[in-house]
Amino acid sequence: MFTDIVGFTAKSQTMAPEETAEMLNRHFAHVIAAIEATGGTVDKFMGDGVMAFWGAPDIHTAHARAALDSAKAIAAAAPACGLRMRVGVHTGPVVAGNVGTRERLNYTILGDAVNVTQRIEELGHALMEADEQCCVLTSRQTFEAAGSPPEFTRAGEFTLRGRGDPVEIFRLSQRADAPQDR
Repeated sequence: MFTDIVGFTAKSQTMAPEETAEMLNRHFAHVIAAIEATGGTVDKFMGDGVMAFWGAPDIHTAHARAALDSAKAIAAAAPACGLRMRVGVHTGPVVAGNVGTRERLNYTILGDAVNVTQRIEELGHALMEADEQCCVLTSRQTFEAAGSPPEFTRAGEFTLRGRGDPVEIFRLSQRADAPQDR
């Protein structure tokens, strides 16, 4: 999973550094809670974004569903934070382990699936609607591995930056957290 705050650079230009740090810490508290509640691991913070994964170091057989549940929780919390967000989720093989040097190691994941996930989050630039608080996009691989959750609908096939073959994308319905008519 990759997350990103929409318009963060412009917003941070109008804030004191301390205010920016406070806003990010409040935001990250919601994101981290949603990730950890589903058994995920926060890999790193990248400016205003988060990279997270499921299934390492311990196997998580329902990792795809857990990641989408986490994304839904992040989307539900976005309005309370007063921020617009993009979230990308993808499932694929990775290598998990320590990367770096003896002086500085970082436990992380590596592989093409990580790159695809980041590109799916980026695709939110083009697909996010003006009135949308949080745009959650996922690949067909994750959608199917999660049991084809009905709150996700097909958005189409898209060629991601730096990729040759198109990727089929599904998106969280804007009304997924709205009360359902009975």
